[in-house]
Amino acid sequence: MSRMKFNLVVIFLVFSNWLFSQQPQGTLAQPLWLKSRPNSAFKYVGIGFAEKSKGQSYIMEAKKNALFDLASEIKVDISSNSVLYSVQNNKQYNESFNSLIKLSNSEYLEGYQLIDSYEDQNTYWVYYQLDKDLYAKTKAQKKQRILDQAAQFLNLALQDEKSGQMVSALTKRLQAFSLLVPYLNEELHLNASLSGGVTEPTDITALIQSQFQDLKLTSVQPVFKAAQAQYAPVPITINAPKGKLWTHMPFRVIPESEHVSAESPEIVNNQNQIVLKLTEIGNDVNLSQITLEPDFKTLLKNDSAAQMSMRVLQRLIQIQPLAVEFKVEPMRLFLKTESYNMGKLWSAEELHNILTSKIQGSECTWVNSENEAEIVIQLYSQTQEAAESDWLFDNYNLQLANMILKAKVIRKSDASELLNLQFNDIFGYSNTLERAGMQAYSSFAFKARMAELLFEIKHKIFQY
Repeated sequence: MSRMKFNLVVIFLVFSNWLFSQQPQGTLAQPLWLKSRPNSAFKYVGIGFAEKSKGQSYIMEAKKNALFDLASEIKVDISSNSVLYSVQNNKQYNESFNSLIKLSNSEYLEGYQLIDSYEDQNTYWVYYQLDKDLYAKTKAQKKQRILDQAAQFLNLALQDEKSGQMVSALTKRLQAFSLLVPYLNEELHLNASLSGGVTEPTDITALIQSQFQDLKLTSVQPVFKAAQAQYAPVPITINAPKGKLWTHMPFRVIPESEHVSAESPEIVNNQNQIVLKLTEIGNDVNLSQITLEPDFKTLLKNDSAAQMSMRVLQRLIQIQPLAVEFKVEPMRLFLKTESYNMGKLWSAEELHNILTSKIQGSECTWVNSENEAEIVIQLYSQTQEAAESDWLFDNYNLQLANMILKAKVIRKSDASELLNLQFNDIFGYSNTLERAGMQAYSSFAFKARMAELLFEIKHKIFQY
């Protein structure tokens, strides 16, 4: 080959390589498995993708999606002897169960293989396969391990119940049942010698439900006042069979009325008590009820497998809730008024009428005796000659009266002062001091201060 021909070949190769390097990434033709989904009688297929904009995690995201897609190919057959068969007409439950099966399968699949991958500038695809015979064999082995593990939980639960540790027994039974949830569409049989006599999943639900059958609450009816800033905690004792302890069991606190709020969940203490902590009671509530439901989700919060199965657990394990009735009574108020005008007793009827007409409703009632009251409101007013009265008289032949207006709100139960307020800026003027005092009682400033007092008094007694 001549020197010139050799140089031309080199130039051509370099130029071709440069042209190829200038082509945009991802221009390779899409593989057939991306254009047309593969269909195999012997393999499960899973194809997933992820956007590269998600950063370094896009490869794992694509794999996760592919395995979920693969799991969705695994048909869920419902055995006529399975737990699921009895509730298969419940659409909402079936959707929850099928979603759980797909999620469970995708997380615990074994033996799958990466067949191919493809990417362009923006997206990354992966193609996985799983041998159907291998899957069936692996699943059968895993199912037996799960049955043995559930049986061990059940045997330990029986020992806990015999020793009175009811919450520990309940936890282990729930854990055992949650292990079986992905297989509820199949016929299941546990080894009675390993499980303490339990052979079927329905036996577990029956045992769990029986744990709550003997529970009752002390027959007390708490009494609350409406529209309070805070409420005293109310302990409710759980009456369980002798020696049965429910310490650390969480219960959801569910008020019957939308106008009642409470802290939830509440945990049973060492005295087998649930302490109710109400946070709000509307002023239109008279008699209501609080329902206490076992809170399995909180009880099993550290068990990821049980959390994943929670919707199915709650559907199949139904417990009769406990109920607490409570009464809401109006706050009993007593008003004590004392009024003077220039040292002489002044009719306090106007003050009395203003307060009693403005503070009323289902949340309170006025009583006629201080001994009957829970809240005592003291209102005191008096007029006296103002310091500037002499100057006003000398210059304008008018007298100036100054009113002192005081209000106290006292809680009888502990004699505490909820409010102690005084105003000294109410004035009246006339040609005599007595008339000046009368004018102070009818002045705009007096009415404005009374409105302010009303607001403060209401705010201290009620929380609207």
